[in-house]
Amino acid sequence: MLQIAGRKICKKSSGSPLSLIAGNALKMPFKPSSFDAITIAFGIRNIADKVTALKEFHAGLKKGGTLAVLELTTPPKGLFYSLYLFYFKKILPLIGWLISGDTKAYQYLPESVLHFPESKIFVAIMQSAGFTDIRWRRLTFGIVTLYIGKKA
Repeated sequence: MLQIAGRKICKKSSGSPLSLIAGNALKMPFKPSSFDAITIAFGIRNIADKVTALKEFHAGLKKGGTLAVLELTTPPKGLFYSLYLFYFKKILPLIGWLISGDTKAYQYLPESVLHFPESKIFVAIMQSAGFTDIRWRRLTFGIVTLYIGKKA
C-alpha cells in the first residue's frame, strides 16, 4: 500500500516534502505532541487493543489537537439494517469469491464490522483514552460513522 501511495504522490507532487512510513498504532514512532490532527480510516476495527491505540493517538496530538476516526459500522435496526446484513453476510462474500477466489477475506470484513463496538461504547472507549468533546455522525445510512475527539 505504501508503494502504491508513493507512486500516486510522485505523480501529483506539488514539491512539498512528504514521507511515508510503516508504523505500529500501538507504539507510534513519533515524539509526543507532534501533530495537530491524526486520522484513521477503516482501520481502528482491525486493532485488537483499541484503548492502547487511542492512547497513542492522544499522546501524539498537540494540546487542542483533533482525532478523526472513520469506520464501517452497522446501520440502525430496521428494514435497511436487514437488507444490509443480507448483502454483507451473503452477497458480498459471494462477489468477493467470484472476483478473487478468496472467501476468507470477504468473510472477515462483515465479521469485523459486526463486532465493532456500538457508537456510544466506542465514544466511551475514546473518553477512556483521554479524548474530550467527542462527536460522532453516521454517514451513508449508518454504514459508516465518523468520530471526532479533541485533546484538552
